[in-house]
Formats: sequence, structure tokens, C-alpha cells
Amino acid sequence: MARQKSDTTLRCELAEMAARMMAVDGVPDYLTAKKKAAGRLGITQARHLPSNREIEAALINYQRLFQSDSQPRAVRQLRETALEAMNFFHSFQPYLTGAVLKGTANTHSTVHLIIYTDSPEDLDRLLMDHQIPYELVDRSVKFKPENEAVYPSYQFMVRDKRIALTVFPFRKRNHSPLSPTDGKPMQRANTERVKRLIFEDRELL
Repeated sequence: MARQKSDTTLRCELAEMAARMMAVDGVPDYLTAKKKAAGRLGITQARHLPSNREIEAALINYQRLFQSDSQPRAVRQLRETALEAMNFFHSFQPYLTGAVLKGTANTHSTVHLIIYTDSPEDLDRLLMDHQIPYELVDRSVKFKPENEAVYPSYQFMVRDKRIALTVFPFRKRNHSPLSPTDGKPMQRANTERVKRLIFEDRELL
């Protein structure tokens, strides 16, 4: 009789499959990857589902083992795109966040920027004046664990790279939103830090 797999083994298998889906198939986020992996493995019990941190760890390991050449190059290109966009939106005090900043992005990843303004119509005008077509979607964000709010996110393409520009009121300038990975304040990088990261990337590649 086959031995039943332990909860830990199932969580590891799910995390590894979800990570592979993100790295290879371009599944955009941990939750979607987790659901797809669970469906493929026929797992329905919540205790078997890995945390976002477990999937991120599996993703980093997969990229190190199987994408050690292509993945760092993709991150550098995405950071260069991010810097170009940040220079364009400099008056809104942009920050880079997410996988492109953390270095876990791939060719399918979206460049996530956050900006600050009390006049979103200024952003609308800037995009229209430069004839940049965009899609406006709602993004749910937490600044405190118990409080979730919806903010506008402008999504558009820069050549073949997707940019997601989430707009916060200026009063949030000194408060970082919470990361969906670990619930801690999200890492943010201003223009100067992104420049340094790109320089370091070029030195390594």
C-alpha cells in the first residue's frame, strides 16, 4: 500500500509547482499560482497550501538552478524599463516595488510602480497628452493588517513591458503598503536606488 504523503511534503510539492508556473508559464502572482497548482495536484485542503513566502523561496531556488543566465538579464531589462518610466513620472515621486525590485521577476513580469498625488487628473492629463493608452483597474492594498482599501492602478505598455502604476494620496508618502508575501512593509526604491541596482546588474552580467 502506498504511503500517504505528509502535509509538509504536499506543501513543498505545491510550492515547487506554483513557483515553476510563475517562472516558466508567466502566472502573475502567488495566489493564482497556488490555486492552479492545487487544482493540478487535486489538493483541496487549506492546510496543504503553501504560504506566499514558501512559494517565493521555491521560486528563487528554481531561478537559481534553471534560469541563472536568462533570469538576471530579464530583471536588469525590467529595471531599465522601470527607470525610464520613473524618470517620465518624476513629478509624482515614483517608487519601484514588487518582483522587479526584489530580483525575482522574469520576462513575463509586470513593472510595479507607486506614485503619490492628490490630483489624479494630472496623471490622466499627462498620459493623454503623450497619447499613452492605458487600462484603469482597482488594486486592493493594505497599509495596516486589518484595513484594506482600493486604489487606482493605471496599466500600460512600454514597448513589450507592462507597467502598473498605482496611485496613492500624498498623505501616504511616508507609509509603505504591506507586502502580500510576508505582511511586512513593502520594499520601495526611488530613482537613485534603481540606478544603483542597474549599475550593479551590469557589473555582474
